[in-house]
Amino acid sequence: MAVLTQTVTTETAINWEELAQKIKDNTSGLKVGDIITEKTLDGEEMDLVVVDMGPGWARFESKDCLPVEVAYNQNNRNAGGFADSDVKHYLNEEVSTVCRRSFAM
Repeated sequence: MAVLTQTVTTETAINWEELAQKIKDNTSGLKVGDIITEKTLDGEEMDLVVVDMGPGWARFESKDCLPVEVAYNQNNRNAGGFADSDVKHYLNEEVSTVCRRSFAM
């Protein structure tokens, strides 16, 4: 006999400050696999998935890839590895800056 497990989806509007406090207080109700959809300051919609949790903390990762194609290096070489790559610079300077400003807690 098969077992059917159904999940009920609810949508709740909450700001990051409230969510951060609920996570710290262990009252957020979040579970691994829950998705938070947010818009970055540049208008991109981003899904963040709860991937790990513990007492007073939660870890989120983006669900989707970047909306634009980014070259690993402009010269198509791998000299210097990831540490010296253009894509690392793009992730650290462009993407992470927008996310930090958009999702500041």
